[in-house]
Amino acid sequence: MTGAELTDRLLAAIGRVDGGKVKNQAKQSPEDWNGIRAAIHELSGLPVVIDDSSGGNIAGLLARAKLLKQMHAARLVIIDYLQLIRAGKAESRNYEIAEITRAIKRFAIDEQLTVILLSQLTRQADDGMPGLKDLRDSGAIESDADLVLFLCKPATDEDRLILVSLAKNRGGRTGKFKLIFIPDQTRFECYSDRPAGF
Repeated sequence: MTGAELTDRLLAAIGRVDGGKVKNQAKQSPEDWNGIRAAIHELSGLPVVIDDSSGGNIAGLLARAKLLKQMHAARLVIIDYLQLIRAGKAESRNYEIAEITRAIKRFAIDEQLTVILLSQLTRQADDGMPGLKDLRDSGAIESDADLVLFLCKPATDEDRLILVSLAKNRGGRTGKFKLIFIPDQTRFECYSDRPAGF
């Protein structure tokens, strides 16, 4: 996705507005416009930088992240996603992924940053909830990560229910919890805050 597309999604989520109305003024009600305007005001005051430059070399990616930290005092980096990154020549993809995750781990420690790294899974888990064995390409992902979270849509009549599994937590307990996904706003809410009648 481009930076503009991600920005539109952020405006929809923050403003609690249907994402299809963010750019289409003809479909916006006064309430929609008020939400979009409030979201623009809030987002413009946040230190959010989206780098949508192409090129998946890990050295270049971390160099850009370090520069953004220096320029904007970044405290969080989100990388979307691991399997698009390359590390150069390696004996196998497993070794390459291991090299990438180690580099990201070192970067997070050295720069004192939190890094969220998105990853593909190998397949759909048999029982619907993926686990650590389903991380794609390398066991190094599990080994290097401090926390591993999986999102799953369980088989249920509740369309928007999302089950989150905290499968690894280096500093504490693991477990599962529920969220509600609002698809037209690309936003999650706490299950306990779900609207009446859900």
